[in-house]
Amino acid sequence: MKRSAALIVVLVVVFFGIFGGAYYWYQSNYGGTDYYTKIVNDGKKVVEKDDNGNQTVFYKYEQNGYSQDGTAKKLTFTESLGRPFKRNAYLKVVYNVKRNQVISYEKVNAGDVPDKATEKLK
Repeated sequence: MKRSAALIVVLVVVFFGIFGGAYYWYQSNYGGTDYYTKIVNDGKKVVEKDDNGNQTVFYKYEQNGYSQDGTAKKLTFTESLGRPFKRNAYLKVVYNVKRNQVISYEKVNAGDVPDKATEKLK
């Protein structure tokens, strides 16, 4: 009886160790801090060609973003729709410190931007 209880405890510890480690790894590589920004220009148009000569157009943005508590961060990110973002659009940008880059972004409504970030974006 003691042997099976000890085996169960060991299996539970191993299970949580593996999944806890995987969760930590994922968060450190693909998670990040949310920053909010407002598109105030058309970005810099960049045209690149791949090895086959096909052109890819994207727009590069370098602007400040603000966290939920109003902390500023210089953000550099690109959009690859082939057209610039609409002016005055609000974006929620996820910045990963370990990778030192923007991981993702999504358009949000002005009402979804935290108050301290909204104050800084005006």
